[in-house]
Amino acid sequence: MIADRVKTHATFVRRIMTSLCKADIIASKGGRDGGYYLEKSPADITLADIYLAVGQDATPKKEKVDFVYPEGEERLDVAGFQSALETLLENAEDQAIAYLKTITVAQLMAMVKMV
Repeated sequence: MIADRVKTHATFVRRIMTSLCKADIIASKGGRDGGYYLEKSPADITLADIYLAVGQDATPKKEKVDFVYPEGEERLDVAGFQSALETLLENAEDQAIAYLKTITVAQLMAMVKMV
C-alpha cells in the first residue's frame, strides 16, 4: 500500500522500512492486522535520525576512473582532486546533518498542509 501511494517499488519501501526498524524509529507487526508504526513520538524523531538510518544503505559505490593524457600535456592530480572533493562533501554532509538534527518529524508535519 505504501509503495503504491508513493509510486515506487515495494522492494524499495521494504528496504527503507528495514533500515528504519534497525534504527528503532519504526517497528513492524506481522499478520492480518499488521503494519508499521512509530517507536517514538514524532517530537522525538529528528530528520537526521531518519537520514542517518536510511543513508547507510544508500552509500554509492566508488569506481576507479583512469584518465589517458596525451604525451607532454599537463595532468590533473586525480588523487588530490578526489581527496579534496571527498573532504568538501563530507563537510557539507556534516553541516546538513547538524541542521537536520534541529528539525523533528512533528515540526515537519506542522509545516506541511494536509490536503
